[in-house]
Amino acid sequence: MDILSIAVHYGLSKPSGGGQNRYSHLIQELRRRGNNVIVLEPEIFFDASDQERAKIYTYPRYSMFGRTLNLLKDFDIWFLVKLIKIFRSEHIDLIAIDSPYGALAVRLAAKLTKNDAPVIYSSHNVESSFTSEVTPQFAQLSHLERKMIPQYVTVLERLTARHLVAHITAVSDADGRLFRRKYGLNKDKITVIPSGCQLETPLDQQEKKRLRAEMGFDPDSVIVVFHGTYSFPPNRDAIDTITHYIAPKFERDESVLFVLYGSDVPKFERANVRSFGFVEDLYQALSVADIALVPLRSGSGTKLKLFDYMNAGLPIITTRKGIEGIQASDKEHVVIVDNIDKEMIDSLKYLVHNREERERLGLNARRLAEDEYSWGVIGDKLDHTYKRLGKRGATKFDI
Repeated sequence: MDILSIAVHYGLSKPSGGGQNRYSHLIQELRRRGNNVIVLEPEIFFDASDQERAKIYTYPRYSMFGRTLNLLKDFDIWFLVKLIKIFRSEHIDLIAIDSPYGALAVRLAAKLTKNDAPVIYSSHNVESSFTSEVTPQFAQLSHLERKMIPQYVTVLERLTARHLVAHITAVSDADGRLFRRKYGLNKDKITVIPSGCQLETPLDQQEKKRLRAEMGFDPDSVIVVFHGTYSFPPNRDAIDTITHYIAPKFERDESVLFVLYGSDVPKFERANVRSFGFVEDLYQALSVADIALVPLRSGSGTKLKLFDYMNAGLPIITTRKGIEGIQASDKEHVVIVDNIDKEMIDSLKYLVHNREERERLGLNARRLAEDEYSWGVIGDKLDHTYKRLGKRGATKFDI
């Protein structure tokens, strides 16, 4: 099957983050199942290694006055021209786009070239809800922009979901329900393709001890970890919350150390907090920890960091916002709290001082990842979905 996959926010290799991780692994799984995948990605994110994983086309990123204008992708003439070139030179059975930004341009290019391949909205979240939640947190935006952008995205996503695509893949049942409720969609127009993790071989205790010593950690410390891109407001809020609210509650317990990782995360060391910034081998960095803490207040879609922690076999304490989209049971696979308050502090204190419970939760979380959220399992479902949609052929739309 010949699939054109269109990326708006990232490429196959860059920038590093949850969305890019999901995108890259889904492309890899499609290729493993014999599909020919053609990727159209922003030129700025192109890496030479991308060509080893798919046939790559690139387009210049649309910007003005120093602002990246992904929201206006449908009005980007260079994006449209590149789409037309691809449709004229490549055989395409199915088109997948990871965003509502650009879906109108895709339909226009397809119409101009008489390409009738079905278009799939391969969503990472419900973009309108995500934008409404996160946009007010970007201080660099004007008051008018913070007000108008969520409205514009809602209109664009409604147009995309109802009229421009044949099908939507959602990352969770919750997102699927939200798509149907917001845009009046039939249930059969949406298939849930969850996010997941690339399962790694667990490190043995000797290797963990070696890595701890290499990173300068006390072998008897209980390490509490969080990671995320600092430029993303929900992650920045979580990191600031750990540093200024949660960690100070444990300063009298010298055994507890809070460790932070992530792109753009400032490096610092204070009291019982150490921030390393970006790390090359995230799995090893997480594997030396004892507990994962996820104090997220906002953010839409599935939080892929949860799968990183499950893969590493860590017990997880998370808010309900943090665990959204993942079918994990409270006190069985993770510890779920309603608020970042005494409940979270008490839950963390309990795990700090109960090693057996940490081990039980970590083992259960890892088993859940193996059974439900490995990329292999997810890849089978995506491949089946695309083949079903591709065989059915395109649904006709008027632009």
